[in-house]
Amino acid sequence: MPLGGLHPFATCRLYASTLDYSAPGNASDSAVTDPYQGYLDPAPNGVDARWAWLGMGGRGDGMRICDVEYDYNPNHADLPNVTFLGDPADPPFGQGDRDHGTAVLGEMGGRNNGVGVKGIAYQAQFYFAAAKTTTGGYDVGAAVLECANALNAGDVILIEQQFSGPNTTGVGQAGLIPVEWYKPWYDDIKTAIAAGIIVVEAAGNGGENLDDPDYSTGNNGHYPSWRRTARAPSL
Repeated sequence: MPLGGLHPFATCRLYASTLDYSAPGNASDSAVTDPYQGYLDPAPNGVDARWAWLGMGGRGDGMRICDVEYDYNPNHADLPNVTFLGDPADPPFGQGDRDHGTAVLGEMGGRNNGVGVKGIAYQAQFYFAAAKTTTGGYDVGAAVLECANALNAGDVILIEQQFSGPNTTGVGQAGLIPVEWYKPWYDDIKTAIAAGIIVVEAAGNGGENLDDPDYSTGNNGHYPSWRRTARAPSL
């Protein structure tokens, strides 16, 4: 993420911008050169959030969304109140983890106050569960269950994590894939889904074709039902 345009959370600043980044041409009236949230636009550049906002519930009204990440900045001026679930976060990559989580929460829930960013589902209620904690270590499945325990049927869990696959090389992020390749975490995701919760899972940054034969062999017989090609340049 993001899906298009310059992301105003890139520097993870602590103050609110005086510009409205949800609208093109916010600085110099040039929709071409001014940075804005291009992922709000219609396809193919965005998710057409402005159209969704016109419908009942299209702004996230009455929804709860739980983000599974390493960390985020709870004091960012553009973020809504985010309820932290579970044990304290233990981010392995430092400031980069905090920047990433802040950006993702901003894309989904940035406050609708006329300055800074506006979230895709800015009227939803937001939660956060750390993928790696000071007490439990790295356990995406545990974070998923923390979220599930706080949510109701129809709410959403977003998993912003990835996992080593059969083609992972250890060089950069090559070969990284969805976390459900790991059977225990797959089972935790199924538990959340069985409770009626919608789980949105990153495809991973590995650039893998999940329809390849590599994903229907080995792995102790565990092959998630990936019926479509999934490619993701970035989480």
